[in-house]
Amino acid sequence: MNPSGQAPTIVPCGGFAMIHLRPPALALLVTALSFTACRSEPGLPVVTVDAGPQALTGETTAVLSFSCDLNVCNTECRLNDADWEHCESPMVYEELEDGTHHFEVRGVNAKGRTGAVAAWTWTVDTVAPVVAITVAPPAVNMETWALFEFECTNKDDCTFDCAVDYDDGTGSPHTGSWESCESPHLISDLATGAYVFHVRATDGAGNVGVADHAWSVVVFGWRMTSSGDWHACGIAKDGSLWCWGRNNYGQLGDDTTTDRALPVQVGTDEDWAQVSAGESHTCATRDGGSLWCWGNNYYGKLGDGTPLQRDSPVQVGWNEDWAQVSTGRNHTCATRENGSLWCWGSNTSGQLGDGTTTIHIFPVQVGWEVDWAQVSAGSWHTCATRENGSLWCWGSNTSGRLGDGTTTDRASPVQVGTDEDWAQVSAGSSHTCATRENGTLWCWGRNISGWLGDGTTTDRASPVQVGSDEDWAQVSAGSQHTCATREGGNLWCWGRNNWGQLGDGTTTNSASPVQVGSEVDWTQVSAGYFHTCATRENGSLWCWGTNNRGQLGFGEHGGNKGYPVALDINRSLEQISASEEHGCGVATDGSLWCWGNNDYGRLGDGTNTWRAYPVQMGSEMDWAQVSAGRHHTCATRENGSLWCWGPNWYGQLGDGTTTNSTYPVQVGLEVDWARVSAGGYQTCATRENGTLWCWGRNDYGQLGDGTTTDSASPVQVGSEAEWAQVSAGSYHICATRESGSLWCWGYNPYGQLGDGTTTNSASPVQVGSEVDWAQVSAGSRHTCATREGRSLWCWGSNTRGQLGDDTTTDSASPVQVGSEVDWAQVSAGELHTCAISEGGSLWCWGYNLHGQLGDGTTTDSASPVQVGSEEVDWAQVSAGWRYNHALGLDGSGWSWGNNSNGQLGDNTAWKTEPTEVLDP
Repeated sequence: MNPSGQAPTIVPCGGFAMIHLRPPALALLVTALSFTACRSEPGLPVVTVDAGPQALTGETTAVLSFSCDLNVCNTECRLNDADWEHCESPMVYEELEDGTHHFEVRGVNAKGRTGAVAAWTWTVDTVAPVVAITVAPPAVNMETWALFEFECTNKDDCTFDCAVDYDDGTGSPHTGSWESCESPHLISDLATGAYVFHVRATDGAGNVGVADHAWSVVVFGWRMTSSGDWHACGIAKDGSLWCWGRNNYGQLGDDTTTDRALPVQVGTDEDWAQVSAGESHTCATRDGGSLWCWGNNYYGKLGDGTPLQRDSPVQVGWNEDWAQVSTGRNHTCATRENGSLWCWGSNTSGQLGDGTTTIHIFPVQVGWEVDWAQVSAGSWHTCATRENGSLWCWGSNTSGRLGDGTTTDRASPVQVGTDEDWAQVSAGSSHTCATRENGTLWCWGRNISGWLGDGTTTDRASPVQVGSDEDWAQVSAGSQHTCATREGGNLWCWGRNNWGQLGDGTTTNSASPVQVGSEVDWTQVSAGYFHTCATRENGSLWCWGTNNRGQLGFGEHGGNKGYPVALDINRSLEQISASEEHGCGVATDGSLWCWGNNDYGRLGDGTNTWRAYPVQMGSEMDWAQVSAGRHHTCATRENGSLWCWGPNWYGQLGDGTTTNSTYPVQVGLEVDWARVSAGGYQTCATRENGTLWCWGRNDYGQLGDGTTTDSASPVQVGSEAEWAQVSAGSYHICATRESGSLWCWGYNPYGQLGDGTTTNSASPVQVGSEVDWAQVSAGSRHTCATREGRSLWCWGSNTRGQLGDDTTTDSASPVQVGSEVDWAQVSAGELHTCAISEGGSLWCWGYNLHGQLGDGTTTDSASPVQVGSEEVDWAQVSAGWRYNHALGLDGSGWSWGNNSNGQLGDNTAWKTEPTEVLDP
């Protein structure tokens, strides 16, 4: 009721409204009195959450904003059903755990009444995707394409991006940009060089996981191949020349007569142009036009004017205009740039083409024509094309192999028919094949097993066409089989197949062409006696057939192949050594390879050029054991000689000088050296008589001769003749004796000599009194050794846990690494250690900033952590400065850790897990 008729005045009243009235009846009595009342509750506040985290997020901090429909509003919040607390917008929560989170907010009126609850729910997921690359190219690959398959192993909602880094070795590496991709992912048109493929997975929460794979498209690829009777040769794309197989007459050209089941390089030159492998000799031209031959020299077929066997190339005359050479059974023919044709060697059937049957030990000219285009020497006959397209043959004509329609021997060239469109000819053992410019293929001669390819086994004295196809590109006639490529790049063989030389996976003869696989990128084929070799567009080289002399070149004698197997110059390693910034390894074929920092010539290849890939040191194939020191390298050879190279500031090369050398220099003239160990600036080695010798730096007595005087020549350590194994560290040396006792000498401030003191010693001091020590390894400032009971002990500096006793306390006496008694071999590095168990598992401990522990992390460990998640058959480990090399029992080579100087040998970045460098 409002008797005055005045409108009420509404003013604030707490959180509500107040109404003020002035009744007239009371105005006379109390004119200043006013009555105030709070309006009854009109409604509750409404709160709205305006913004918050995404429904799925990888962020552990959440910011939530909210608003109220009243100008002044009290709010309360809670998270995950916790107690309500006063709050204001925005509300921030930090360090949230993974999982689903539920935020609630409400308004509160003056009477404590709460409005409706507003909520926001989201999920935090901080787990990164785990990316697995399931398909990738090998570490060293000759393919110009790469296929990758990958997946997330712990998430179902991953999307992927890919990037590829490339380094061509010129010093300007290219870093690839990320692009969306899917598995499988194909990369094509790759140039030679080093690559790293990166795949990045992003899950729905925005978490990212990355995996990568490093590989190299090798510069080394094959340009051409030639198959002889029991050996084969090939020229690489870099111009180097390699041979493999039987070597009884030195036909491999490696200065030995040892059969080789893997390719061996012929010298070190890289300018070879064309090669031809005969029955037991080989000839090749070089870019400058000179001609060289080696191997069996019966009948003077090497053309050097003597009957002497040659185990390495000798030049044929002094001419430097030879164009193309072809070796037969006992004779050789070659063209010169002026178009003349010359032959030499056996001439019993007139195969030299000079009109006589007289042997010639120097080249004699075939007629006076100077338009010869291409020549092919068979076993007892020769054929050649001329520039006008005519084809001519001479020599033995048994079974009609000359193609003139008769079986009469010819001492001078006779024309094959009258056609003048012949393109290329190949003379085999008893038959001949040739292509014509129209793409047809023709064969003639003996045909017992169908090697003429005409579907019969009938001899032919005149050319018969092989099928009706008109796209043949190149043909090679072997002993009793023939192979040829077609313009589409496919490859076909026919004839005798008792050793699988047709490459179709069977041993069934075929009188018609059968295709070799389904590949369509074959470029050149060469049919040998009972084997075949061929190249493909990607530079790879493949061989098949008999392998009794290792002529297939895949590393074994025997193991005939009825299908193509690829050759590679990568070797299986049998021993490896890691140093501060370079590594070296001896392959099973006796070759020596080094890589990494090459300052002062420590790689021994005659240069100071750093090598991110293994490079062969010389062409010798008789290296026995190598040891990479801090800056220098030493190695023994099978004849017992000892060689060192690199810097020689303190005489550590042992050649009596302090002159650096980028090539190996011999340590004295002794040939009874047994094992060598190159240390920081000194070297020690044992001899077969059990004596121990050291040379180089000696400021801390590390030469063990009782003095501190440097020596550039070996000095004997004591007079004992029972030293078994020696290990040279940075400034101290340790060695075992045949009695099983262990002795150390040199620098000792950290107790690395293990004699319980920190006193340097210029003479050997015994480590304890035990006489069951098996193998010792001296590191930078610590030492580790195994005992015959397979326990493992370490001593010296322990700042990073490198002693493996779960502490970081130095020890001047041996402390045991765990309680295991199955340790087989140990290697002490700079601040870390690695060892192999009898079961073949590999373990490392100590400093890990560069991933040198190989467990996929960069976290130090004072106790052993396994390299890899599963036990593998590790054979040998060598701990370097801040990286490692290791060998698998299969001869594969692996590296991990710091790679700042290319010491991992795979031209990639640092690796926290083993990466394959050389595969078997």
